[in-house]
Amino acid sequence: MPLQMFGQGFEIQSAISDHAGDSLLRQLGDSCGLPVGFGSDGIVQLWITPEDLANAKFDKVRMTFEMT
Repeated sequence: MPLQMFGQGFEIQSAISDHAGDSLLRQLGDSCGLPVGFGSDGIVQLWITPEDLANAKFDKVRMTFEMT
């Protein structure tokens, strides 16, 4: 899974569908070289609404974790 900021993100289960109107802030996966494992093809994504992003309300960021 690629390390990514913004954009579409990598879909494993339903996080992208569940957050269709939100913006992807950050995506972390097993293959990004971190000394942390997320399980078998695991991925962590941080989501924020466009309104909260425009108003810098980062206390309302949502995290999803998915794996195959």
